[in-house]
Amino acid sequence: MPIASLDAPHPDIELGVARSSLRYLVRTPNAGINCDTGLVLYVAGYGMEPCDSYAESLLAYLANRYNCVAASVHYFGANFCAHARLVPLPDFFTALNRHYGLSISVPPHVDMQQVLRALAALLEQNGVKELHPDCRLAVISDEYNAMGFLPALDNLQVAHRLLAEHGLNRRRLFVIGTSYGGYIAGLMAKLAPNTFRMVIDNSGFSSADDDFPGVFGTVQGWVGGVAMIGKAVRAWSGDPAAGNFFSPPRRQIRSLLERQHVYPNTARLYAYHAPADRIAPTERKLRLREIYAGRVAYDLEIIDESRLDGRVFKTLAHGMEASMRGLFDLSYEKYLRDGGALAGETDFDLGHALAFPCDGEIYELRFSREAGVRATLAALG
Repeated sequence: MPIASLDAPHPDIELGVARSSLRYLVRTPNAGINCDTGLVLYVAGYGMEPCDSYAESLLAYLANRYNCVAASVHYFGANFCAHARLVPLPDFFTALNRHYGLSISVPPHVDMQQVLRALAALLEQNGVKELHPDCRLAVISDEYNAMGFLPALDNLQVAHRLLAEHGLNRRRLFVIGTSYGGYIAGLMAKLAPNTFRMVIDNSGFSSADDDFPGVFGTVQGWVGGVAMIGKAVRAWSGDPAAGNFFSPPRRQIRSLLERQHVYPNTARLYAYHAPADRIAPTERKLRLREIYAGRVAYDLEIIDESRLDGRVFKTLAHGMEASMRGLFDLSYEKYLRDGGALAGETDFDLGHALAFPCDGEIYELRFSREAGVRATLAALG
């Protein structure tokens, strides 16, 4: 399946981190593209590779069953921990000895990644699947957890390119995401309220409040088969004096719960959530339903035990081990039942300019057929 790239993705307007080319996996229908061919974007969640064999299989299914160009974007920060360099923090080996009785000294110039792999193998042999949180690693990466905003812009830019390249049917533009990916999908609908016709959110966050540890760089990664806690060197700060402070405006632009940011929307949003999700709190999704009332066609389905069919929904844990194929099938049936597309033009076609005021600052997004989407950030007033 072809891997394509955008050489000049949207700049990081908040922290100014340099961007490399933006890769995305794309699949066209086997029967070719016609006047009815639409677009579907799949947005992967935390710890998932957007361009792996699973994504390939899902995109092939969606492209051929629904006559869509199907794509998955390796958005900024996607699974950055898996591609980072891991370095033990200064107290790592002391904590390792305290909790596991392992005394390890590492000679200079030894490959630390090799040491960690050997350590993981030893721990796994002794039944340790998750390292004690006192044993932490530094995560060194060019990217960081942008918490949805920059990933949403990345997906919108790829959507713009595919629309321009293939002249796709504007009445058939869809997004599906799971967990963090479901949250990104919701942000895409927030930032581009006239572009999509159906957005599917499986167990997505409602705001950055759902994962403040992740915002500030705490991540869980795996070395071999052992889960280890890492602290990203490049991350947001909670210090108001820091240049990378995660300020109230940064929180507000990332929140789906800001009613002042909810424009009338052309997407039908179908959300699925477990009754007691401990990672993306269910009560916030119930609140979101109230906030969307009258502005967004929002169908939130709380999945209880009676809905665990072993095919679409398998557990009541976060994500419900839901089948993305099954979720798209289920949601598309609802979408047709509810009347289908609510519009036939996008923010790009309409040249929209949208403002999102945030506690003394303002994010502005400008859309055009030529440039796609451009976001700016300025002081308010």
